[in-house]
Amino acid sequence: MGEHTVASFDEDLEQISQLIRDMGDLARSMVSGSTKALLNSDNALAQRVVSDDAIMDARQRELDDRAITLIAKRQP
Repeated sequence: MGEHTVASFDEDLEQISQLIRDMGDLARSMVSGSTKALLNSDNALAQRVVSDDAIMDARQRELDDRAITLIAKRQP
């Protein structure tokens, strides 16, 4: 990403980008886990995937809050 005149804006964007990457990693893990749970009839693994969904939901709310705050702080 290009640098902006306000360093805190770049920091905020990087935090949002990192959160998106983390969510992508978690989603990949959830898909893999759910596939294995289904193929192996592994109820414990399926429950971990369901638990991870709550984590994903929390990260989505955090992402929404950060993005809205960033837009609100930087609007002209």
